[in-house]
Amino acid sequence: MKQLQRTSIEELIPAPFRPQANRWLNRGDGIAVYQNQHEEHPEFGRLQLVSFGSTDAQFPTSTPPVQMPDLGDEHNWRYRLIGTYRGELL
Repeated sequence: MKQLQRTSIEELIPAPFRPQANRWLNRGDGIAVYQNQHEEHPEFGRLQLVSFGSTDAQFPTSTPPVQMPDLGDEHNWRYRLIGTYRGELL
């Protein structure tokens, strides 16, 4: 798993999503970055970001899973962990 630097995560997170990411970081959570790795899927390369670390996080574990589990009604077997970020607010 790759530990992302602040400049790298800022490039991946669209500006409208940064306040949410900062709420995660402010409470001590990390950000897990998953990417659709299924080459034949129309959303190949799409990213999904989830929080991990605290009991309030989407993944309340210290290390996020390598393959993104299903969340709600979304089937996420195509998504693999490409990096994490824990650090300064964005």
